[in-house]
Amino acid sequence: MDLDDHARYEQRLQELCYEAVAETLSTASIDGVARLATRWKVPRDLGWAIGGVDDECLDPALLAWLDAETPQLRDVVTGWAARKLQGPDDTAVRATASALA
Repeated sequence: MDLDDHARYEQRLQELCYEAVAETLSTASIDGVARLATRWKVPRDLGWAIGGVDDECLDPALLAWLDAETPQLRDVVTGWAARKLQGPDDTAVRATASALA
């Protein structure tokens, strides 16, 4: 891959991120994602990728991270919420935002 082709590079990086998230979820579920979050360079990007995987059963667990003591988990849920709010099904995020308001 030509590293000067930034669009292609970003696309491939995003694909690898989605693959890492999907693999982690399939083998270790939310606990694995929490461990991954502590090692991820930019946890908010991890959250964005999780939002792209679209596994609704994760929504309650991720929403619980809003008040997590670990800053990386809060960053993950911020990225996840940002991604979900851009999609067609933002029900869980909006309902939680309304409840918190």
